[in-house]
Amino acid sequence: GRRRMDDDPIDQNDSDGFQMEDMSDDSRVHRSGDADMEGDAMGWIKWFCSLEGHEYMVEVDDTYIRDPFNLVGLQQQLPSLTKDRFKNLIKMILSRESPNEEDLADEQFLELNQEASDLYGLIHSRFINTAIGMAKVYSKFLSSLYGTCPRALCDRQ
Repeated sequence: GRRRMDDDPIDQNDSDGFQMEDMSDDSRVHRSGDADMEGDAMGWIKWFCSLEGHEYMVEVDDTYIRDPFNLVGLQQQLPSLTKDRFKNLIKMILSRESPNEEDLADEQFLELNQEASDLYGLIHSRFINTAIGMAKVYSKFLSSLYGTCPRALCDRQ
C-alpha cells in the first residue's frame, strides 16, 4: 500500500534547526550495507540511482543524510520548500521502499518525488566531496563507468 510519510522517526519537535532522532535501533530505516529483510525491497536511494541516466550517481550513505550538519543551508537552496515539506522529502529519500506503480501514477507523489530528486542531487553533490563519497566515485571510475581515454599513452585510464 501507500507509504505514510509521518511514520518515519524524524524529530518533529525542533523549533529552529533540522534534527534527527537516534534511529540506530529502528529496523524500518535502510542503512547502506544492511541486507534487506524483505527480499526484493529496494530503498528510494537505491531505486533512484538505478534509474536510466542516473548511473553516475552514487548511493549517499543514510548516516550522512541523517546528520543535520550535512543538510545545513539546503532548504534555502530550494526556496519553495517549507520546513515540513523539507522533512517529508528527507523521509522519502531515507525510505526503505521504492515507489510502486500506484505511487508513480499519483500526480502529488510525482511532484514530491521530483522535489526529493532535486534535494538528493544537492545532498549528493556534497557527499561526493567526502572521503567516503570520493571512494564510491573512484570505484565507479575504476570500473570505467565514466569512460576511458582513447589515447594509447593513457593506458585506457
